[in-house]
Amino acid sequence: MTARFALATLTLLALAPGCDADGGGASYTPHYDDRCRLVAVNTDYVSTSVSVLEEDGTVCTAGLITSGSRPPGVTTALSGDVVLPTEPAPDGRVVLIDRYPAAVLTFVDPASGTVSRQIGVGTGYPANPHDVLFVADGTAWVSRYDQNPTPTAATEDLDEGGDLLVVDPGTGALVGRIDLAPWASPGMEPRPDRLAHVGDAVWVTLGNLARRFDDGGPGVVVGLAPETGAYLGRTELAGLASCGGTLAVSPAGDGAWVSCTGVFQRGDAPQLAASGVAWLAPGEDGAPVEVFRLGAADIGPSRPIGHPLAALDEERAVVVVLGDLDGAPDALYVVDRVAGTATPLGVETEAYTLNALVRGVGALLVADANRQAPRLRRFRLGIAGPVELDAIVTDPVVGLEPRGLGWFR
Repeated sequence: MTARFALATLTLLALAPGCDADGGGASYTPHYDDRCRLVAVNTDYVSTSVSVLEEDGTVCTAGLITSGSRPPGVTTALSGDVVLPTEPAPDGRVVLIDRYPAAVLTFVDPASGTVSRQIGVGTGYPANPHDVLFVADGTAWVSRYDQNPTPTAATEDLDEGGDLLVVDPGTGALVGRIDLAPWASPGMEPRPDRLAHVGDAVWVTLGNLARRFDDGGPGVVVGLAPETGAYLGRTELAGLASCGGTLAVSPAGDGAWVSCTGVFQRGDAPQLAASGVAWLAPGEDGAPVEVFRLGAADIGPSRPIGHPLAALDEERAVVVVLGDLDGAPDALYVVDRVAGTATPLGVETEAYTLNALVRGVGALLVADANRQAPRLRRFRLGIAGPVELDAIVTDPVVGLEPRGLGWFR
């Protein structure tokens, strides 16, 4: 059996909350060592709890920081809308992005839970930051998803939004902005979302959506020079819409996958037609170039694709086909751009609960926020076939649902 088809035969074995320590359930031994490299954000959208995990998902520390904790350095408690950066901070700190309305970055020591800094990025309005990328010593870019509807006439207060805010993470100073409004379609807001290094460039995805989210232009990915922020080029994913929420770079760093949900408010058929997954590679100038796409209508149940996505390698990615409120489940598929196929993994759960996918070393980790049994589903990949592992409860103290996964080192 080839590696490609071995992955397609994956089946699910999951444990409900309350399993023993070997399964990572209600009983676990707090620890922190070199194996602890992953962070999980558990949330019910009201409160948040952050857990540190080993690279196989085993819990190192539950409740590293929570919405109810106020360690020294915290002036703004975590809300229920917290996400993780696409790429880790270079110094190994856990970076939490508190989106709307807080607009705050929180830097946490993963061993002690000590908060070293909080940086407000709202500049007088709820900017809704979605990602932060460390592009150089003393420089980070923060994607501010929302535009300010009433900015001042001054430019030095950096209150326009719809941009990349330039931040000094060491001091917390806000030092500039990169305006992305010129790269949105007429009548649309850029809604910059995910950021990542691809080759020698930085790519940023744009949602390219109307202010009320009831319309959208084509998906857009922009290439920028990390040293200066200079514009390198852009690609439009013509026919696809709402493509901002993911940027999954291949392990080799030579391209990235992007998923597009389509615009929900357009209705079922138009949304499906504008949903799909695409593979982009750098052009000569480092700007993204579309190489492959597969429409959601050509995948299995013909339902829109969600934003969670994991790049397995340069040829394959795992995507989430969305369920619906009529009872259709979320489901995982492997998209193979060489074969032009999408293969079901046999992994399903209730609609809108598969929120994060992470490609580990020979493994796939899947955050399942099913409220009846919230857990981390784990699959070890191999040439001879997959090895099924017990699921892990990432918040054994409170039982909040895992909705975010990311590496911090």
